[in-house]
Amino acid sequence: MNKDLFNYHLKNRGITQMVIAESLGITVQSLQNRLTGKVDWNLKEIKTVQGVLKLKQEEIDRIFFA
Repeated sequence: MNKDLFNYHLKNRGITQMVIAESLGITVQSLQNRLTGKVDWNLKEIKTVQGVLKLKQEEIDRIFFA
């Protein structure tokens, strides 16, 4: 999980962690637990983030799988 790249895309698009958390149906604290690696992401959550941030698959790969 590349938290810095994730946050870069949030800032670049003017989207807050609150917006991402709401789109996932979780709290901001739960989102932060995912960003710090305390909780694993599931595929549905990753696809939701991809849709909200309008990211190409290669960017998703760099954020979540690199």
